[in-house]
Amino acid sequence: MKSLRMRLFATLVTATGLVWFAAIAWAYVDSRAQFENILDRRLMEAARMVDSLFTPVQAGVARQADGAGAAPGRMVSYDRHLSCQIWSLDGRLIGASAGAPDPSLSDQREGFSTRVVDGQAWRVFALSDPAKGFRILVGDNLGQRRQLERGLVGSLLLTAGCVLPILAPLI
Repeated sequence: MKSLRMRLFATLVTATGLVWFAAIAWAYVDSRAQFENILDRRLMEAARMVDSLFTPVQAGVARQADGAGAAPGRMVSYDRHLSCQIWSLDGRLIGASAGAPDPSLSDQREGFSTRVVDGQAWRVFALSDPAKGFRILVGDNLGQRRQLERGLVGSLLLTAGCVLPILAPLI
């Protein structure tokens, strides 16, 4: 009788564990897609915010200072996960956040792209404003994005790891 009880117990715990891990895998895949969408929207909103802060006069002054031999200005970084660059439409760097790499984050004029810069992968949103004469690039370091995803997966696995030992005596 004890053998049958142990086999039934082992079967139920294994089945419950598999169901939990399948649910976690499904939640991870679904959450990852939503997570990427949220982070991409954040890039887009940041680029639009920077664009709204610049007037054509400010862009002209920054371009003149850059053209006169001055080093491009570095803006204060408001978020460690985002990097921002502002380029004139003729290819001169006007300004950049403290965490931004020196090379251009993207060659694309508009929209999303993924590019390796200085050995690191970046997800970038580009927004061009011909009326103001510049292009804004806002990027996320993909290494940091993956680290956030690993944190999400770790939380899911920790939850499953804590629930299964609680379920075992209940079964």
